[in-house]
Amino acid sequence: MVPGYRIARGGGRFCSQVCAARAPRKYPAGEERACEQCGESLGVIAGCLIAMGKGRFCGRSCAAASRRKGEERSCELCDKPLGVIPPSRLAKGEGRFCRSCAAVAQRKGEERSCEQCGKSIGVVPPSRLAKGEGRFCGLSCAVASRPRVPRTYPAGEERACERCGKSRYVPGWLIARGGGRFCTRSCAASDRVTLNHAPIRALRADRERCATEIVRLKAEQGLVGIAELAERTGLSLPAIYSRYSRGQLPKASRAVDGHTLLVPEPAAKAFVTALARSDSPYRKCWLEVEPEVARLISRGHLARLRDNGLTDAEARAVLRVQAEERVKRRRRVLPHRSGRPIADATREWAASLLEIERELHENHAIRDTLGLAPERPPSRYAAACELVYRDAQAHPERWPANHYPRTPDGEITADATRLGAGRILRAVKRLQISASIMI
Repeated sequence: MVPGYRIARGGGRFCSQVCAARAPRKYPAGEERACEQCGESLGVIAGCLIAMGKGRFCGRSCAAASRRKGEERSCELCDKPLGVIPPSRLAKGEGRFCRSCAAVAQRKGEERSCEQCGKSIGVVPPSRLAKGEGRFCGLSCAVASRPRVPRTYPAGEERACERCGKSRYVPGWLIARGGGRFCTRSCAASDRVTLNHAPIRALRADRERCATEIVRLKAEQGLVGIAELAERTGLSLPAIYSRYSRGQLPKASRAVDGHTLLVPEPAAKAFVTALARSDSPYRKCWLEVEPEVARLISRGHLARLRDNGLTDAEARAVLRVQAEERVKRRRRVLPHRSGRPIADATREWAASLLEIERELHENHAIRDTLGLAPERPPSRYAAACELVYRDAQAHPERWPANHYPRTPDGEITADATRLGAGRILRAVKRLQISASIMI
């Protein structure tokens, strides 16, 4: 029985592939043919080849040439034959010029002069002409060519302030802009406050609530405000916020109204001490008179003193007195460098600790590839223990035997190794904190 799906496909005629192969096949009769490309005679082509669509060309070259449909073209400038241009290039607009004439064709344009001053601009390419460019020689001529509409303002007049009633002259251009209602900014601001809008009332209530909350937290929890911390250290408010975002101030700090920062008193003292012990160039600038004088001059204090009628020497003398007073006040609130200086051994330990950590991680990766590594990667504490073992052999004077006992073989004991690892980690952490204070 032959299934229906095989009958629908034209199958079910033979019992096996052997019988299907032995069955005679019907092909068309052979015929005399010529190559469709060059016309060369191909002789009699068998019917089986004709049934498969073959016997049309004499070789692969003629078959490939028949597939290269296109157009025979010549260069539009020098009439040099370009050969057959395929349809893909014709669709892109190519195949118009030879290689030497293509650059000449691109330089075609129009000789133009400036419409404002008459100065020659040169040849303007068609791409710029299509965008409406190439009319002026520069920006000044382009601006000068624009039509100028004369502005008319009303005449100035004497007006009284709507807040305090003070009379003064208001120019016409200010009246045209809707100004001249108040004599000063303070009168304008007080008028806006007296409008008693709901958003203004809510803002004032929120500020009062935040101020009350700040006072309560300072009294109950012993917190320090950001302004007081800036006065102690000599830093600006943005600099304090920057150190808080970088984690140099403790995370226990609180931002009450989104911008007021409160720091615990111990953390504030530790921050001030670390800054005082650091080699910060910013700290040196704040504690020296000459950099402070230069800072005041850069902010325009010298120019303002000159405008008030002082000579250059008198203005500089006043600035020096102000700078000395500021530096004197900062030296009172910012302690001088104190504490034990960082030893050279600490810097050597920091560099060696990084190398040992890298070495242990590389060994762990190799053992992990071989399937011999432990479950957890080596920790920083393990690297510190290895550093204690190596440094005790290289520099025994750093590890006295009365504090770090030795075994009969002369090696440092396990308990002493753990004690030394803690010492190294604390010293390296202190070095990193000192480096992070650098501004």
